[in-house]
Amino acid sequence: MTLWQDGWRRFRQDRMAIFGAVVLLIITASVMFGPLIYGGSIEQIDFSQSSAAPSWEHPFGTNDLGQDQLARVLSGGRISIAVGVTAMLVAISLGISIGAIAGFYGGLTDILLMRLTDLFLALPQLPLLLLAVYLFRAC
Repeated sequence: MTLWQDGWRRFRQDRMAIFGAVVLLIITASVMFGPLIYGGSIEQIDFSQSSAAPSWEHPFGTNDLGQDQLARVLSGGRISIAVGVTAMLVAISLGISIGAIAGFYGGLTDILLMRLTDLFLALPQLPLLLLAVYLFRAC
C-alpha cells in the first residue's frame, strides 16, 4: 500500500473529514457557478428595497442601499477563495524553497534559515506577549 492509498483510506474513514470536504465543495461550487445561475446584480442600487427581509426575489434580503445580499455573497466568495488559494500557494512555495535550500546546503545556511523561520513563527505572538508584560507588570 502506498502512502497516498493509506492517506485516502484514513480520510474516507473519518466522517468529519468527509463532511468538511463536502461542505467545502458545496461552498466552492456555489461561489463559482452561483453568479451564473442566480444573475442578481451586485452594483444595482434600489432604495425602495432598502433593508428588505429575505424573500423569493432576494433570498438573503437586501442591505441599506437595496443591493441584493445573495449576489454580493456569491461575488465576495470568489474573492475570498482566490485570496486563500493565493496565500496557500505563496506559503507552500516559500516553505519548499527555504526547506530545500536549508537541506541542500546544511551547516551555517541551515542554521540561519531555520532561525529566520523561527523568528517569523514567533512574530504574531510577540506583540501580544509584550502587551501582557506591560499590562501585568509590577507597579
